[in-house]
Amino acid sequence: MNEEDKKKFLVIAIIIVIVLIIIGIPVKIILGNISKNNDYNNKIINFKAQALKYAQDINLEGSTTITVSTLINNGYIKNDKTEEHHGEQIALIVNPIDKKENLACRLINIDKVDNNYNVDVTDKTNCDLLSDEIMKKRIGIRAFKYVNSTIGDELSIKNDTFEWTGTDVILVVNPNYDNITSTRITRNGTTLEVNKNTMLENPTKGLSINQTYSNVAVFTTENILKESVSVSVQTKTEIKNNTVKVQIDGEHPIIKTIIQDGTIKVYADDQKGTGIKGIIIGEDSTNSNNGKFYEINNDDYVEIDDGFFPTTYYVWAVDNVDNVSLIPKALTVQGNENTLPE
Repeated sequence: MNEEDKKKFLVIAIIIVIVLIIIGIPVKIILGNISKNNDYNNKIINFKAQALKYAQDINLEGSTTITVSTLINNGYIKNDKTEEHHGEQIALIVNPIDKKENLACRLINIDKVDNNYNVDVTDKTNCDLLSDEIMKKRIGIRAFKYVNSTIGDELSIKNDTFEWTGTDVILVVNPNYDNITSTRITRNGTTLEVNKNTMLENPTKGLSINQTYSNVAVFTTENILKESVSVSVQTKTEIKNNTVKVQIDGEHPIIKTIIQDGTIKVYADDQKGTGIKGIIIGEDSTNSNNGKFYEINNDDYVEIDDGFFPTTYYVWAVDNVDNVSLIPKALTVQGNENTLPE
């Protein structure tokens, strides 16, 4: 190769490099945009899937609009971090495409039609609605078991619904506002009688004995079963509302039928309560604590193949919040069986 050919080759090589560089820049941009779009689409798909699960979990009826932050607040998805909005710290999920939009403010429409949910993650945002959801959380509704005028364990809450309990419940409203003027608790449209600015006795599980609470309302097993309770907080500038569901199973389960056919099958019913946990069999008709517990092993009955002495036993039903039958059902065993269950 002579000197002139070398120069020509060098020029061609430089041109090729320049062309590759020019082509490479938009390719890199295109690939980057594809990655961002895929990330965005995956987020939207996840929002839709989790919104469907949320609606199914709470048995949502009719039509409603939530924000993505609702899913964050109820533990269905995680936010990246938080940002300030009108003086409130709100959840933040950055839009991977523009790096500006907060996807936690995206509106999700949920519509139940013929027992099926239609979920639409819109391209509309409303951070004011998200901020309002946070203000609801700040109302700070907590529920505790309440037995013999003593506060017991705190009840967990998911999707604004407290876990089931078989005891009375004390509902504590402790808004984090400095300018509270009044708080109202209502059930089925009726305002409940509440104790304002009450100093709680025997507090546990994070309730300070020196802390005064805005309102305290006690719900008993006699008058409530899976009912919604609304809380309205009036400040000097605004009214904020929140609704929670209190679930008290005050019903005692019953023994329906006992069948002896080689084994013993006991059918029990908890009516509208939490369901049957098992049964207790013992010889003392006045005290179920002296009997043996058998866990339910079928949808509606307990089957026992233990041997029993020929005598009369007494059977109680136990539900999932440990309510026990008020009156046991007699079980008479005849013939030569093995031994009483240990």
